Amino acid sequence: MKRRKLFFLVFYGLAFLVFLPACWDSRELDELAIVLGVGVDREGDGLQLTAEIAKPGQMAGGKGGSSGSGGEPVFMTHGSGATVFDAARNARSHSSRALFFPNNEVVVLGNDLAKQGIYPALDFFLRDHEPRATAWVLVAEEKARDVFEAKDKLEDTNGLSLSSIIQQGSMSKIPGINVQEVNAAMLDITQAFLIPIVGVVEEGEDKHLKVDGNAGVFVKDKMVGEMNNRETRGVKWVKGEIKSTSVVSHLIDEAGTMSSEIFLNKSSIKAVLDDGDPKVKVEIIVEGNISDQSGTLDLSTEEGMIKANESTAQAIKKEVLQALGRAKSYNADVFGFGEVVGGVYPKEWQKMKSSWQEIFPHLDVAVEVRVNLWRTGDVLRTVLQ
Repeated sequence: MKRRKLFFLVFYGLAFLVFLPACWDSRELDELAIVLGVGVDREGDGLQLTAEIAKPGQMAGGKGGSSGSGGEPVFMTHGSGATVFDAARNARSHSSRALFFPNNEVVVLGNDLAKQGIYPALDFFLRDHEPRATAWVLVAEEKARDVFEAKDKLEDTNGLSLSSIIQQGSMSKIPGINVQEVNAAMLDITQAFLIPIVGVVEEGEDKHLKVDGNAGVFVKDKMVGEMNNRETRGVKWVKGEIKSTSVVSHLIDEAGTMSSEIFLNKSSIKAVLDDGDPKVKVEIIVEGNISDQSGTLDLSTEEGMIKANESTAQAIKKEVLQALGRAKSYNADVFGFGEVVGGVYPKEWQKMKSSWQEIFPHLDVAVEVRVNLWRTGDVLRTVLQ
């Protein structure tokens, strides 16, 4: 009986091993070039790929540190081809290892490519199984290649540095957007979108990166213009996307300025039809604290606090109206007003959907901003009073 039981245990054990899936396509780490950042530029009729590759032995133990053994933690490789995949394969001529994309943090698109159309450059990152669809997308002021040739002062790699900047800046001015979100936005024929711009600043012999909230304005897959960082923040106020930022305002009826730390931003967008013409009303609610002032506003009084709230509301409304004017000049609905109209009036929307780009520049938009500043700090009256 025991021998029979042992026989069946051995038999089923061997059968289990036979049917275990094998890692037929596995690759050893020392055969791979781990990509941390990618740049794509237009090169003639084709594309040039720049890849930032990690040197595992030189990388620090965590983000934000310096390399542990004094050597460069990354190196660059380049490849050219008709497509991104073709360029990635051709990059093997500059490296003994195959490019490995699952750890890629950012995709930087060259300025010329952005103006001509970005979909051919992004298709690989959407279609192939290796790249992350959550990698951040940026547009270079000039060449994407230049972005990775600059040296960040704090991070080991520009890929990790840009990823960190976007994650933090998305709470304020930077309109962070990833590969998957760009694809969804390109499929919406009525809605435009923003991609943050990254520049390279030269200070003597040093070069470092700059992502300050300036953004490219995209309709379908082409960049039609740019917004400065106040205008991009104006878009984010409307969408209720601000989580942490500072607002500088000129005090009403007072000399001087005031800074406020904002920690809450809610918005409501409502649409109506007036004789068949769409109208939109935007209500923005903001809460925060007073950080400092250079004027003589007495914050110990109700009148002083009303002025502080109104001054901040005016500054925010100014940014929203500047953003609206810029967007209308590009026929680019970066706010998603068309989607709101379509949600309320689906039948009427079907008639105006195809011509929304022509309707949007003439859209009547009313903006109301309400601000509540709760804390004034330890100083209510200034020595200037």
